[in-house]
Amino acid sequence: MTPRTICLVLLAGTSLSLGYPVAVQASTAENATPTLRETDTGGQLWKAFSCYACHGWEAQGGITGPRLVSPLLPFEQFEAVIRRPYGAMPAYSAKSLSAEQLGTIYRYLESKQADTRRPK
Repeated sequence: MTPRTICLVLLAGTSLSLGYPVAVQASTAENATPTLRETDTGGQLWKAFSCYACHGWEAQGGITGPRLVSPLLPFEQFEAVIRRPYGAMPAYSAKSLSAEQLGTIYRYLESKQADTRRPK
């Protein structure tokens, strides 16, 4: 097994034990196709596509994924990175992550960015 496969297996096991849906598979993100109703929120898609595993629950960044909020990329750049990423991130085609789902996730990240600007 490659280190990436081992990491994905551990991630999937941890996610399952915590009751989170797992859309990560060892081959490619092309296989990750959560089926969610149109009424589901960006936060649910964030969980379903396991974005939190690398980027953190609040998109604050993690060990393997960069911070995605403050500043948030313009949508066109964000979409380009999702469709044709660099580094270890898997690519999400329009077939595996629809434009509507991507827009919903982006709006979720916009709300997280707004949260980081509010005084606590």
